[in-house]
Amino acid sequence: ELDLSNIKSLRAQMNPHFLYNALNAIQSFIYTGDKETAVTSLGIFSDLSRGGLDSSRSSEISLFDELALIENYLKLEAMRLPKIKYQLNIDPQLNLHDTYLPTMIIQPLVENAVYHGLSNKQGEGLLTINFTLGENTLEGMIQDNGIGRNAAAKLRQRALKKSASFSTNANLSRIDLLNTNKEHKITQTIVDLYSSTNEAIGTKVELIIPINDYD
Repeated sequence: ELDLSNIKSLRAQMNPHFLYNALNAIQSFIYTGDKETAVTSLGIFSDLSRGGLDSSRSSEISLFDELALIENYLKLEAMRLPKIKYQLNIDPQLNLHDTYLPTMIIQPLVENAVYHGLSNKQGEGLLTINFTLGENTLEGMIQDNGIGRNAAAKLRQRALKKSASFSTNANLSRIDLLNTNKEHKITQTIVDLYSSTNEAIGTKVELIIPINDYD
């Protein structure tokens, strides 16, 4: 039987982590006395935290609301780190208000790409997020041109962060729970990207969600 208490517990853990990273994105403006940017970023954070708290009360969220959360988070990160650019590409066939997915299943992957892949990259970083309509599925792709998982793991070890990414582990655990007793499973695939000379050039995460289960 699906353990709903475990899913709620994981979701409760992910939301504070999400909000904590967003708060870090505005600290620099407050410390440096950039009042205008601080006020703007606090306004975005207010929308972000309200949306995050609203989503935590439900087991599912519309794609429209999930995209609003993602965009507010990325606005904050782009203000903190102007070198980070992002693109959101949405299939016009998708009805954003009527397409539902589990709450906080996309956001942690976006956060992970920014925090581990792009923030440590020298030079401009690009995050591309695509959503397309499959055959009774929502297909999401989160791709960054960051330092790659191996380099990020080495940096975590130097910082004495011995465990793997919290967001990645929590997301995989949650997907396993959500898939319990479901005929159509959510799948998550991580692809390490390399150049022709075998240099790491980023990471791509592909997520397929059977949307009929969340209508």
